[in-house]
Amino acid sequence: AVLGTTQDPFIAYSSNMFAVFGLRSLFFILREAMTRFTYLEPAVSIVLGFIGVKIVVDYFNIVEVPVMLSLGIVLSILTLGVVLSLKELDSIADTMESQPETASIGQASNSE
Repeated sequence: AVLGTTQDPFIAYSSNMFAVFGLRSLFFILREAMTRFTYLEPAVSIVLGFIGVKIVVDYFNIVEVPVMLSLGIVLSILTLGVVLSLKELDSIADTMESQPETASIGQASNSE
């Protein structure tokens, strides 16, 4: 695609190199987010399903789905996945705080 805008090989190679580096760092961010946010993976699956259905519907000219509506649906699904994950993390943290630390107290008295 970059060769359609320029014939300079330096610009073509350097832009592709920076794009690959950007995607690599984005991959590590997404991998970390997937481990922390438990509902993000199902949300991404639903988004991919929605996009697939939208492509089929647009291909067969069944319904015209506006771009802003699609963007709103995608953002809503991803936001819902993150919010549900944060609520679950908060409830897990509350559960951990309310449990007494009897195991660590017992180990401390045994070592003395």
